[in-house]
Amino acid sequence: MKKSSFVFGATVLAISGVLCKVLGAVYKVPLANMLKTEGIGIYYLVFPIYSLFLTLSSSCFPTVISRFVANAKAENKHKLANKIFVASLIVLVVLGFVLGLIMLIFSNKIASAQGIENGAVCYVVLSPAILFVAIISAFRGYFQGLQNMIPTAVSQIIEQIVKFVIGIFLSVTLIKYGVIFAVLGAMLGVVVSELFSLIYLLIYFVFTKKKNTKKQTICNEYESIFSLIKKILKTTIPFFLNSILFPLFAVFDNFLVVKFLEKAGYEFSLASSILGINTGIVNTIINLPVVVAASIAMAIIPSISFSYNRGDVVSIENKVSVAIKFVFLISIPCVFMFMFFSREIVSLLFSGSIVTGYEFAVATNLLSFCSITVLYQSLLQIFVAVLQAIKKAYAPTVIVFVSLIVKTVLEILLLLNSRFNVLAMGVSSFVCFFIATLCCFIVLKKHIKIELSFTKATLFPCLFSVFMLIIVKGGLIILYKFIPAKISILLSFFIGGVLYLSLLYLFKIIDRKELFFAKNNE
Repeated sequence: MKKSSFVFGATVLAISGVLCKVLGAVYKVPLANMLKTEGIGIYYLVFPIYSLFLTLSSSCFPTVISRFVANAKAENKHKLANKIFVASLIVLVVLGFVLGLIMLIFSNKIASAQGIENGAVCYVVLSPAILFVAIISAFRGYFQGLQNMIPTAVSQIIEQIVKFVIGIFLSVTLIKYGVIFAVLGAMLGVVVSELFSLIYLLIYFVFTKKKNTKKQTICNEYESIFSLIKKILKTTIPFFLNSILFPLFAVFDNFLVVKFLEKAGYEFSLASSILGINTGIVNTIINLPVVVAASIAMAIIPSISFSYNRGDVVSIENKVSVAIKFVFLISIPCVFMFMFFSREIVSLLFSGSIVTGYEFAVATNLLSFCSITVLYQSLLQIFVAVLQAIKKAYAPTVIVFVSLIVKTVLEILLLLNSRFNVLAMGVSSFVCFFIATLCCFIVLKKHIKIELSFTKATLFPCLFSVFMLIIVKGGLIILYKFIPAKISILLSFFIGGVLYLSLLYLFKIIDRKELFFAKNNE
């Protein structure tokens, strides 16, 4: 019997996720330095609309598909799992085509509403990617349901590498025609990267199809493709509502921030630059550790669905407890680093894109203030994923919606207050994620017993993080005297990270059993 651990799947996705975020950060650094804050502001006016269309067409489907496939697998219905994939592919191709066509047709009106001169061409270029990503989602959901995370991981890495190479090349080539053309080059890189990712998944599927069809199968002959499509669409509703909330509010939020900053006396170029700083710089850094939690969440859904379908409550509780513990161990040191070394981090990654001292101050203050949201966002990823896996998907949807409403109202009030202005984005995000995380935890505790060692999950990581800060600060003081600033920062951060991991190992914070306890017979 072949055995697999959700921890292995989570590790594969986490490693690829971190690598993708690193590649993404590496990509955004030269891109931001080239486009400057004005260009990156335009980029992040266009991208939320694109993300919204992606969400509408595909984002929630991998989770739903993986859950259906995992359930079929738990019942040894491998042929049914294949039919689920076909049904989901039909749905996603139709959705991707229709929504890509809508983006194409309304590109002028969208760009005009945002006040982006000549911005329609960006939406025209991005429209084919909607279909590509929709099809990609079907493949990823299918493989994740089989608890094979490698195709998802590799395809994500391919996306980032191709986007980096093509996007930077085209942006450099087109920048001489103006900022909007450089942004267009970056968008073209996105489209080509999705195409390459899709090609890889198609090749992988073809080569593994024969192996999958050789397995002994049991299938309900009356389970038609049409009935499966109806089941998928019906199940997708709460997942869809939950996944659309953040991009939908992000579009509104971006429009809101720029307009209210203009009312506060900021010119459009400065207002869009501040938006670019918050979205393209601060959120990029914050999301680096959050992506690890997102990877764990992505891996845990089919694994918990598998256990839930078999009625294995103990396994579910163990998996959830371990996942939450991993989130604490990863998030806590990042919170400390972002809070106390925001200047060094922003200087290391984005100094070339920040033109003025005021913009640098905005970026460092926002990063320092928002650092605690790393923990809240990471925990929220896990809580939502678990509630979805145990068929309580509507609860996090309602909670997130209410939290985002609170965020919007608070942000409007604070943007109108001259003492807050820019910090309004940080304060409102903090409140939003705190409320959402706390409420989801309360709901989850009603259904799942969570056992965590306070000492191992929080106290020791906090103490180790303090030691890490001391070492990093001392390293910076010494190294600044002998080597360039950026190399000093990199080396000090590396030494601090090694110290933290070493302390986790020496004090046996992670038990070997926690890495391999969650084994499912296939």
